[in-house]
Amino acid sequence: MAAMRISSLLAILVLALPAAAQGVPDFGTAAAEVGDGVRKTRARDYVGAEAAFDQALEKEPAIAMIYALRGDARARQRKFKEAVADYGKAVELDPKDARWYRSRASARLNLGDAKGAITDLDKALEIAPKETTALALRAQARWSLHEYDTALADYDAAIAANPQNYQAVINRGNARLAVAQFEPAIEDFSTILGINPDYAPAYNGRASAHVALGNTKEALEDLEAAIWVARENPFGYMTRARVHLARGDLDKARADMKQAAELGEKSGTTLFGVGRFQFDLGEAKQAVVTLQHALAAETPAQEYTRLFLCLARMKAGEAAKGAAELKAHLAQREKKDDWFVKVASFLTGSLDEAAFLKAAENENKHLQREQLCEASWYAGAKAWIGGDTARAKPLFEQCVAAKVTQFIEHESSLAALRLIAAANKPAKTDEKKN
Repeated sequence: MAAMRISSLLAILVLALPAAAQGVPDFGTAAAEVGDGVRKTRARDYVGAEAAFDQALEKEPAIAMIYALRGDARARQRKFKEAVADYGKAVELDPKDARWYRSRASARLNLGDAKGAITDLDKALEIAPKETTALALRAQARWSLHEYDTALADYDAAIAANPQNYQAVINRGNARLAVAQFEPAIEDFSTILGINPDYAPAYNGRASAHVALGNTKEALEDLEAAIWVARENPFGYMTRARVHLARGDLDKARADMKQAAELGEKSGTTLFGVGRFQFDLGEAKQAVVTLQHALAAETPAQEYTRLFLCLARMKAGEAAKGAAELKAHLAQREKKDDWFVKVASFLTGSLDEAAFLKAAENENKHLQREQLCEASWYAGAKAWIGGDTARAKPLFEQCVAAKVTQFIEHESSLAALRLIAAANKPAKTDEKKN
């Protein structure tokens, strides 16, 4: 659930190259208006460009390229529904051009319609089998559906066709992390760093792979580099704090998280990370305050923040309040039967542990692995907070064993196991002197 990539729940997918970037078609009586729109697009005046293409279509309403150009201008304004309609009109007028399908797929991805995007990209690749942008976009769409095997195959094909498609290389590295292919992921991130040694996300990605392999020294070196090239970004400090925490070096962990908090004092994402860190240290009351601030700052991880806030309230002796807040959120939420609902229902007592763990099963082996990791954490956390350490410990171990290392639940399970081990460690006694 909380794949904080540690890029990331998925970032907004990058638009495909402008659909009308190739060729010089005949725009008939609308040539002047199209030229004006293209100039404004290049100047990043997308509102003005859209207006110019509106005028062009009044004169020439049957030219596919003009619809595609307006679709590009609309997509740049994040008007993705309107862009989909424009690309659809281009497809209707000229169904044999792969560019229209590819561009509509990109807009659909931004609307969360991965299945529709794949349908468009399949058609684009039927027309132009070696279209590397379409391959990379289809890989992203498949990844968003947890179809990691076919996503990796598409990334492989895109990179084989164009080894300089560096975005595909970094995305393949992240996809390899998702399926626990840590050494190949390191290769991808290293390739990127060989080209651009100042690209912090590649250092962070490679560090994550090193952590998963137990290469703590190499991970810390990568995080030091990430911090050096992006000194104002709190992410590197947050990630390094988690590594120090896993090693039990609390002073260094606290120092790094404090630095992250100062750099991202108004960032909901950073506040969420700080709140989780406090919870994982056993500082439930502080975590409650910080996670409330994270919600107020409108972090993209809003729902994950609500889950951890509920856990923090439970740990702080405010279980009823935590459950009431989560129930209120569920009541006003549009989606009523997704995975988040199941997690929240378990935390609020509407779903028992056995049913919750059963609900994590899925015919998609990758999605099942991820959901079982998450379910193990939340079930373990609830048992732990309730004082049942004997039940909690194997659940945390099950979460860690899934190797979904990019998920926050994996991190928190490691932290919980550390606290359990510390609590069970026999107190030191002075040896009797003879």
